[in-house]
Amino acid sequence: APPQQQRQPQPLQKVLLVLTVARRDRFYLTRRYERFFGGVAYVIWPQPGCSRVYHGRAGPRQVPCAPLNATDCDAHGLGCLVDRAGAEHRTPTYARLFADLAEADGADVFAPRKEWLRKAWRHTRAPSGVLVAHMDFWIQLLAFQRRVARGLLPSDAIWTLAAGLNAPPTGPPPAPQHLRIYGKGCLSFEDLVNEQDWTWGHGVRDFATAAAQELGTAEVCAAQADLFHAPRQAFSYLARAARVFGGVAHEVAAPTILRAAAAFLKLRQVYLDCWGCTQSWCTDPKIFWRHACGHKLDLRQPWVRSAWRALLDAQAVKLGAKASPATEAALRLLDRGARDDPIVPPLKPCCRDRTHGCCRLPGPAQTACACVARDPGRPPANGTGACTRPG
Repeated sequence: APPQQQRQPQPLQKVLLVLTVARRDRFYLTRRYERFFGGVAYVIWPQPGCSRVYHGRAGPRQVPCAPLNATDCDAHGLGCLVDRAGAEHRTPTYARLFADLAEADGADVFAPRKEWLRKAWRHTRAPSGVLVAHMDFWIQLLAFQRRVARGLLPSDAIWTLAAGLNAPPTGPPPAPQHLRIYGKGCLSFEDLVNEQDWTWGHGVRDFATAAAQELGTAEVCAAQADLFHAPRQAFSYLARAARVFGGVAHEVAAPTILRAAAAFLKLRQVYLDCWGCTQSWCTDPKIFWRHACGHKLDLRQPWVRSAWRALLDAQAVKLGAKASPATEAALRLLDRGARDDPIVPPLKPCCRDRTHGCCRLPGPAQTACACVARDPGRPPANGTGACTRPG
């Protein structure tokens, strides 16, 4: 008989994946992550009036979107953290997430009191950390497994995105300088007062300064926060820090409290330079084949969904990664029921660059840090940008 293929180590089996802004019609994609992680949970925020306009041969029509709800979670036996804060107010949800994780982490056994966590993490051992990701933020599991195994992404470290916020345009569209990326990262209170290179809307500058002072850190950070990892050692600190930053937008709150946790707990912080930015769309599969991570998969397009599903399946085979028999059976049923939405129309000329990325570089080259290097920040304020800071 031929020798059995040796099963590769699965370091991500020690990690809890938490997906945000999920949809029931994408279950056949997101449930594939159960093959790679020790547990997968979903955050549910209310999305009233959620719908999309599609343009077909018969003209435009409005199609309700399919946000995840508690009934879907119960039907599939999934762990879902339901929060009324809403997708635009994520920081209080993160406070709940970390508080529930810290509460369950006993000295001898991991014993969740919250039902969502019991369903998502079915182990007596505690997760080594939690990886929070936007549903359409892609993660190349093979690349991440290897980086964790080699210590390039230590399981006891904080992982954050190096950059990725869209900076205000420097010229009206369709001028070539229209899109660029904010890369100043973290600023002292003095620099923050003079900073004009990002919008800092809705009073976030003052709210963040007050919260940082209460927390005991002397800087405020701003970066894309659609993907981050926090190790087990940081759960309690981050629960308290997120409560303090409860009124601050997550693009400021998350990078600030994660950096503060790294400093206070003396943890290493690793910065990820992923493709794209907060407002980019990846419609070319060659881009997500090439880059280990990026935002965001244009899952409106059937060829993108098909290519992403094929990539996840191929990497599962290569790693010997399998979910439970029940999950594999559920995936077969979901695959048979997967439907393709109508293809969305081309974007308007003002927004067309976003189908490729975020700055004046060729589409496949547009990682966040490459964009920051192409269009560096403007005075008067300085900052300590992660793109120029060693990881």
